[in-house]
Amino acid sequence: MAVERFKQGIEVKNVMLWDIKKFYRDEFEVGLYAIDIIKKRFGVQLAEDEAGFIALHIVNAQLDLHKKSVKEITEVMQEIETIVRITFATKLDTNSVYYYRFITHLKFFAERLFNESIYENQDVEGLLDMIKIKYVKAYNCVLKISDFIYNKYNYTLSDEEILYLSIHITQVINASK
Repeated sequence: MAVERFKQGIEVKNVMLWDIKKFYRDEFEVGLYAIDIIKKRFGVQLAEDEAGFIALHIVNAQLDLHKKSVKEITEVMQEIETIVRITFATKLDTNSVYYYRFITHLKFFAERLFNESIYENQDVEGLLDMIKIKYVKAYNCVLKISDFIYNKYNYTLSDEEILYLSIHITQVINASK
């Protein structure tokens, strides 16, 4: 369809392109690879926007979404990332492996949120107590995120989610300094 639109001179802008590049890097790279194959096979140079659309199809296939779309998942990821950036008054290093892990965690967290499933599979009470003491600012940031998520989506973060988010935030902040 993208090739047909191109031949007809119809250009469709991908309004989520910036977010796709940021939050779904691997999938976007596959989209770029697909654009390259299309160019070689059909002699048509599609815009980066199409690579973004391909990436969204891949993300949709990866996630088990019953009620929401990648757009809503991405919105939750943006909201949480914004809370972290504002809380720590810093720019996150989007090239660090810790950012990648953080974003991956947020993607699956948002999927659980919209599917109303809770991440509870182990006893983390002792670990969470340690996190509260050692990583106070990250833990408090997660409490802000928890309040926001509850108020906007009526979803309560489990202790496991609080623990893992605190760890990811600590790592991404340390890598961004």
